[in-house]
Amino acid sequence: MDEMIGTIKQFLPMFTMMLIWTAWNQLMPTGAQAKAIVSISIYGENHVTAGSSHQLAATATLSDGSTADITSSVVWASSAPTIASVSSSGVVAAVATGTAQITATIGSIVGTFDITVVAQTPGWELIDISWD
Repeated sequence: MDEMIGTIKQFLPMFTMMLIWTAWNQLMPTGAQAKAIVSISIYGENHVTAGSSHQLAATATLSDGSTADITSSVVWASSAPTIASVSSSGVVAAVATGTAQITATIGSIVGTFDITVVAQTPGWELIDISWD
């Protein structure tokens, strides 16, 4: 019995390392560490009406040429929040007429997006007329 316990103690560190290595390889896709963000592109409506809101999307181009949606991972900012503000999730609120530049940043990589806010144009209003 003592001999069996001695054998187990001898192989326990190696067995533990094998478990950790296996778990790491299951959790981390092959080559994930080698993919770096090369650029960020921002997509969405670039000509909007004051008072409206719009979701922007940020896409990363990776060093292997693939792309990834990073909308929820970037830091969003507006050059003119009194014209167009942007939330931490990339929703732009068109506040007043003018132009603003929206940026999406991750690390030292920055993507830019120019947005123009125009005034609401008067239009037809539907009136519900009911006859009693």
